[in-house]
Amino acid sequence: MANEEKFKGFTFKDNEKYKQAATEKYGETVMNEAEERQKGKEEIVADGFNKIWFAFADNIEKGLPATSAEKRGL
Repeated sequence: MANEEKFKGFTFKDNEKYKQAATEKYGETVMNEAEERQKGKEEIVADGFNKIWFAFADNIEKGLPATSAEKRGL
């Protein structure tokens, strides 16, 4: 999956802005180490992220409060 596809809903430029902010906050070494740890795991990470956000959106549609057990369990 191309980086542009991973951030559907965001522009690729948005991602670069957030990456730069994270690099300034945590340092280039930490960012490079994080990228290395994720290499080859992009689909697993994306699937996990999507699972959480789709469940979160579903709970919002159900009108569940932020403190509900369903939301805390995500």
